[in-house]
Amino acid sequence: MDRGITYKALKHSKLTLFLIVATLLAGLYSYMVLPRQESPDLSAPGAMVFIVYPGASPVEIEDYVIDVIEDELTEITGFDYAQTAIKSNMASIMVMLKDGVDVDASWNELDAIIEDVTPNLPSGVTQIITNTEIMNTPGMIIGITGDEYTHEELADYAEFFRTNLAKIDGVTGFDIFGDLDQEIEIEIDHALLNQYNLSMNSVVNIINAENVTMPTGSIDNGISKIEVSLDVEFQSIEDIKNVSLMVFPDGRSIRLKDIAEINYKTDPDNPRFEINGKKAVYLAGYFEDSLNIVPVGDDVQGKIEELRESLPSNIEFSYMVYQPDDVRKSINDFMINLLEAIVFVIIVVFIGMGWRNAIVVSTVIPLSIGLTMIVMYSMGVKLEQMSISGLIISLGMLVDNAIVVSDSIQHHIDQGVDNLEAALTGTREVAFSILTSTLTTIFAFMPLLLLDSTVGKFVHGVPFVVTTALIASYICAIITTPLIAAMTFKKTKDAKERNNTKFRGIFNDLLDKSLKMKKRTIAFSILFVVICGFSMTGMEAILLPKADKPVLQIDLSSEFASDMDKTEALADQVIDLLKDIPELKNYHVSIGSNLPKFYLSVMYRGASPDIAQIAYEFDLSESDRFEKKEELQVYVQSRLSNKLVGGTASTLLLELGNFSKPIEIKIMGEDLDRLDEVRYNLISKMQSLPGVLNISDDFSSKEYQFYVEIDEAKASYHGFSKFDIQREASAALLGMDISSLKKNGRETPITIKSDISSLEEFENLGIVSSKTGNSVKLKELGEVEMISEFPVINHYAGERSVILSSDVSASYSTKDIEKELKEFVYSGDYDDVDFEFGGMMQRVKESVIDLVKLGIFSLLMILSVLILQFDSYRQPFVILATIPIAISSALMGLFISNQTLTFVAMMSLLALMGIVVNNAIVLLDAINTFRAQGMEIDEACKAAVNRRYRPITISTMTTVIGLVPLLISGGELFRPLAVALMTGLAFSTILTMIVVPTIYSLLMNDKEIGKSRKKSKLNFLKP
Repeated sequence: MDRGITYKALKHSKLTLFLIVATLLAGLYSYMVLPRQESPDLSAPGAMVFIVYPGASPVEIEDYVIDVIEDELTEITGFDYAQTAIKSNMASIMVMLKDGVDVDASWNELDAIIEDVTPNLPSGVTQIITNTEIMNTPGMIIGITGDEYTHEELADYAEFFRTNLAKIDGVTGFDIFGDLDQEIEIEIDHALLNQYNLSMNSVVNIINAENVTMPTGSIDNGISKIEVSLDVEFQSIEDIKNVSLMVFPDGRSIRLKDIAEINYKTDPDNPRFEINGKKAVYLAGYFEDSLNIVPVGDDVQGKIEELRESLPSNIEFSYMVYQPDDVRKSINDFMINLLEAIVFVIIVVFIGMGWRNAIVVSTVIPLSIGLTMIVMYSMGVKLEQMSISGLIISLGMLVDNAIVVSDSIQHHIDQGVDNLEAALTGTREVAFSILTSTLTTIFAFMPLLLLDSTVGKFVHGVPFVVTTALIASYICAIITTPLIAAMTFKKTKDAKERNNTKFRGIFNDLLDKSLKMKKRTIAFSILFVVICGFSMTGMEAILLPKADKPVLQIDLSSEFASDMDKTEALADQVIDLLKDIPELKNYHVSIGSNLPKFYLSVMYRGASPDIAQIAYEFDLSESDRFEKKEELQVYVQSRLSNKLVGGTASTLLLELGNFSKPIEIKIMGEDLDRLDEVRYNLISKMQSLPGVLNISDDFSSKEYQFYVEIDEAKASYHGFSKFDIQREASAALLGMDISSLKKNGRETPITIKSDISSLEEFENLGIVSSKTGNSVKLKELGEVEMISEFPVINHYAGERSVILSSDVSASYSTKDIEKELKEFVYSGDYDDVDFEFGGMMQRVKESVIDLVKLGIFSLLMILSVLILQFDSYRQPFVILATIPIAISSALMGLFISNQTLTFVAMMSLLALMGIVVNNAIVLLDAINTFRAQGMEIDEACKAAVNRRYRPITISTMTTVIGLVPLLISGGELFRPLAVALMTGLAFSTILTMIVVPTIYSLLMNDKEIGKSRKKSKLNFLKP
């Protein structure tokens, strides 16, 4: 008797039992400490570069700053594209990386590039800030409101909470949003400025000279040296007001307060936040990734309740996001699904094999799950909806190997063999076939681990967990199943009756007829595959469905690029338009920026005066108008599109991933007027197409601005440089930061601007030469006029661009709409611009191509395993005949049940390749065994079907029944996967036991009788 793994497990039974208990305890511990999150983190690898260039126009920043930086960005390892927004005084560049790159290394390269190019930029560039954490998503967002308090006071309370909560283990830090920074604004009376022959620049220089701390030397008394410094920094706003600008011979002096209003003001560029119409600040906190955030969240919540007791009663708290609760609910729901699946599987095994066999087989489930949890913990794989779904998917397959092993052992016991010998012989008899069947399933899932795309990251938990669980199930099947079976199995008294069922008789009759009409049977199978394949042509394909979150996101863009008050009025208008929709509940508003990132897929938008964002919570449970959240979205978008004035609104449902909108068109060219014209034409076309909604673009229409056409000859004659004129004009119109007031550990910026409000006043602005000190009016140095200019210039991939996007109604085909838009574009006179179609369809195509490549790779690995087992080329191709049958059945199931072909559903089609061949492997292994005993081909086929009927049907039923919880409560994400796997497995199994023996009988001959049965098979894994 071979002394393999099974023999040693039986011989050292006490140690084996101890290891079983130890595995269960270690698995339980791993489950308790595993890091948890609701969904996989799909934050795209992106960073933002902010450039501040006071006084510069968008074109100047584009020519002298952006073009220089963008040229260098392409050198970053893994660089994908850059998207830039250029405005007066500033610009922002969104840098995106490709999937699968070393993000930290790439961001180090970005920092090095910015450091290298900075000396080559104009001296007027005052700041370049790089932020590589824009995609981080807070684990909790707490809103703090109070009508009787200012934003600054609310921010002080938020700071109080931040200080105390940051001490909790597992919390990495907090950000405060909505703290409206104060600044000291100096508003110069331009008439008095001219009267005293002063310039903005001279005032700035005087203020800065009065606000310094500088060393004056040291006193050496022979014993020690004492440093002496002169501190003339501002101590209060009164010090600023009393800055002396001029002293007359008679002793009179002109102070800053004589020609300017100096007051504390809120920085007008600071984003503003509201909750349900009340001013608010947000406290956004982050958790450590490597910890279970549920108990950490309990600690945080307990501390918050403790701290709230010390606050005034009119300070209100609300949770916009609190991931510990979301994670707890999500994990609990999925664990309930897992437990339900376990119960269903055990019931099926009990019905099919009896209580004694069911107990033995079912022990594989907790052991395999325990081993999987241990591996997940050691490999840093988190517990979230995809990894738990991987457990549910693999659950029915976990018992497959144990079913085959226990059935084989029971067969030998029924033949009168001793339990110990039956355990060894029965396990050895099927060990290699279940190994190859396990490997084929693993090889179907494992290539999915190679997907570097964003959607690949999203589904990573499924292939990892399934692969790990299947390996664990094989180990348990050849170690624990024989041990417990040897200890508990008894000879079945009614073995013959147990093997004779009415359903089995139907199978035998069908097989008899099939073997008599082999070619007709194969022709019917091919026809079945073709008919089912046609069902795919009418299915809509997407990457992932909408997130199951009751939040409606509204992104606003004002027509006025630099007026935040107009943007606030636009947001107020939206709230007023939607106030009578009862399904909309609490709402959160941000003006001048996005809200704190409240979901993984919410894309970052840099702070800008012309943007706003509103997040509405909604409840459809009592709605008599909307059954689906998509219907509510369409209704809200329609109302805003028809009635909103002064800007645009895009309504969005939260996505499961950072993916493009269904329709996305990039228009690129040098002429901004032409881009505006093409944009208008395309928007008009899109508006005419039924099903297109939520059209938006990133283009800003022209605005009137002051423009100075400098007469260089006059400027040179009077001793002025262009820099003198530009700096003076910029300071007067746009203002500038000039210094700061440091007091009590806080630094308050000091800004200066003039009170100019008309073209005439601007023309009479006095300009003082830095060379001669002469002062002349601006109109004497050039022509001043009001012109219409584009306030924002956008770049995509280094070119001027406009990006159009839209959603598509659920009842319309994205593919058809995109096709019609392409025909419109390519048939028009647009040779002077370039178009790039992206959007969801492009991502779907890329994902399908990736899946096809992985499918071919999987098929080759599966084929190599089959050739190894059967030492034949014909027999593996007989087995592969089950694959098109299974995939076709799955497509038909999706079509009939009206499911969307999501990426997860496509993934299940790939997984089916490995799952369905298992039954064929076990079946062909039995045919070869009977043929080796001297049976004719048809006789061997019938005997094999009869012999493997029970393990094949039971293992299929366990897999199918185990998916029922996902079918019922898996939502839009997992229901297509469950439908595809269930229908594919059910139909293919029925056909496998008829079609596979028929093909085998047609193709094989008496000389090839399973050579692999005569050879030694993987001695190191002998049971």
